[in-house]
Amino acid sequence: MSVDTRFEPKIALFGGKVHGFELYEQLFLQLLELKKCTLQTITIIIEFGFDQNQIAKDILSQYPWDSEFFSDYSGIERFAQVDIK
Repeated sequence: MSVDTRFEPKIALFGGKVHGFELYEQLFLQLLELKKCTLQTITIIIEFGFDQNQIAKDILSQYPWDSEFFSDYSGIERFAQVDIK
């Protein structure tokens, strides 16, 4: 791992066996259940690796909510805002 990841939690770096989004997928399933209990929009912002943009888009497209992707200050698209309405 590079030096710039030394302060990242290990679970954030090694939290999945296939594509690294397994923890997010668990969260998304929990959010689907939570949404059944509220009429309000739930908004989350997720961060993913600089090379995981397409994986994030593919996974988020499987869920019935709106997502918007945006870049960090270096111009790398690595964040998504997810609005569960």
